[in-house]
Amino acid sequence: MNNPFLPLKPINKQEILKENGVFNKIILLLLPLLIYEVVDFVVLYFTVFGAKVLAENNETVSRILVEDSSYISVLSGILAIVAASIIFIPFIRREHPVLIAGKEPFNHVALTIALGITAAIFINCLFSLTGITTIGTVYEGIASRQMSLPIFVGIVFYGILTPFIEEIVYRLLFFRIALRELGTVAAFILSPLIFGLYHGNIPQALYGIVMGTLITWVYYRFGSFLYPYLFHACANIVIYIIMHNDALNSIVMKPYMIGIFGGLSLGMILYIGSLKASD
Repeated sequence: MNNPFLPLKPINKQEILKENGVFNKIILLLLPLLIYEVVDFVVLYFTVFGAKVLAENNETVSRILVEDSSYISVLSGILAIVAASIIFIPFIRREHPVLIAGKEPFNHVALTIALGITAAIFINCLFSLTGITTIGTVYEGIASRQMSLPIFVGIVFYGILTPFIEEIVYRLLFFRIALRELGTVAAFILSPLIFGLYHGNIPQALYGIVMGTLITWVYYRFGSFLYPYLFHACANIVIYIIMHNDALNSIVMKPYMIGIFGGLSLGMILYIGSLKASD
């Protein structure tokens, strides 16, 4: 296992001071988050403005705006992801010049995909059956808007594109900077915590913290950007498909599934943790 984190070496030493003050550390950590939020806000503003202008002379656009604003959110989100990805290129080159180091071992890729799927189902079952998903009204509204999209659109946006930019922000940039500036323990606490809180409601925050911890650990264990992205994308795609299909949802959301998928997840976590550098 060729892992660039073990041991972690400072990147671009000449650009980054060896001993950053507290203020500099905070700026370094928060800058990627702030950039993404600003880009997202600005793009949303101009997307809504442009849609309203078009709606004045186009009945189809007007109907979409009135009946379902989810499409505007998706369009805005896609544009924001593209814009932020371009802006983050110099940051990525500094923090992680090689995103994917050559051909990745098949067993590592397969384990990551499988763990992402089983962990997502386990946590969703647990949260659903224990009533965590009913805490507050914000999550229900968000879930309703997400499920209102055609399944293909939802998979592309929530399962492929959104994980890409979130993994750039929270793992590729935030986690690596925190690891270098604050140390391993602080990085492992802060990255999942901020990732969870970013979602803005209790159910998704708790889900984000748990899944964010696993994603961060997989990234740290294997070292390549491919792994957190695959984990996140596969988890989102599978849950979106399950939640979009009532029959499938009723089959999966059973108490015994907590044991099945929890056991599978634990087994894979233990196995990944036992892998040696030569595996």
